[in-house]
Amino acid sequence: MLLVFIVSWYHFWQQSWLTPSIGRYSLDYLLRAGYMPVDGTILLSGFLLFLPYARTMMLGERVPDTKAFYQRRIMRIVPSYYFLTLLMLVVVAIPYNLYGRTSEAVRDVLMHLTFTQTFNYATYIATPIGVASWTIAIEMQAYLIFPLLAKGTMKNPLGTLMSMAAVAFAFRGWCLWRTSTTWLSISWRISLMFTQWAWARPSCMCA
Repeated sequence: MLLVFIVSWYHFWQQSWLTPSIGRYSLDYLLRAGYMPVDGTILLSGFLLFLPYARTMMLGERVPDTKAFYQRRIMRIVPSYYFLTLLMLVVVAIPYNLYGRTSEAVRDVLMHLTFTQTFNYATYIATPIGVASWTIAIEMQAYLIFPLLAKGTMKNPLGTLMSMAAVAFAFRGWCLWRTSTTWLSISWRISLMFTQWAWARPSCMCA
């Protein structure tokens, strides 16, 4: 709850520029760093999702069912996400003519419905149907490969951790080489997920 509150406060500050203070002491520096708890939420997500697999490794419990995992993720996220995305489309984007062409609207909606909007600048940063939904897209992309990563960790914990960290840093390096603001932004989201989830696994086994 604390992490969610800090991130929410940060976004409220972005829209209002209201900066609290204690006497003459400004708390501006706390608000400007309010995006950082996103790291914590991703780390916590990886920790909690891997916990059943860690119990399998440490206590010999049954391996979590992959099909059930996907079913739970879909039922928890997709219905409300689709509803809000389509609501923004019919209440905001279309009435206010926020798309220049029909093809732009089709691309934006399709990429949002398939959780791939983070791979295109127009659908990621410039979308009129929910810029903040990038977090849901990143999580869904991660859920897609999570069972594979979890089973890999069960067989070779250190190798999987190092591989995930290597992929994250390699992708960051490639994006820096591209020197594109868009790719740097996408790099931060994807490589952050790989790095945080990599470190969540040994945390589970030590807990």
